[in-house]
Amino acid sequence: MNTIKCTICGSELEIEKALEQQVESRMLAEYHQWHQQEIARARADEQAIAKAFIDEQIRFQIAQTEQIREDVRKQADEAQRYKELELQKQLNDTKKCWMPL
Repeated sequence: MNTIKCTICGSELEIEKALEQQVESRMLAEYHQWHQQEIARARADEQAIAKAFIDEQIRFQIAQTEQIREDVRKQADEAQRYKELELQKQLNDTKKCWMPL
């Protein structure tokens, strides 16, 4: 067993045990730091994925809204053309009735 004597208090300390505790403390501190960095990285990745998902959902909803708007506009244009044709037909029918023979 290897021991050293403390110059302050005079007690004997085992070298292996002292070194073991220092190494263990240093390794735990490094692991804790690495673990905290991994947690921060995972959170950042999770936030980026969530943002990308939300952005994609918004783009999809915008595209759907634009498609619906275009469909409604086409239907309104078609209804307007149909109404104009009906009015033109009524006008032509009315002109035929009033035209002298």
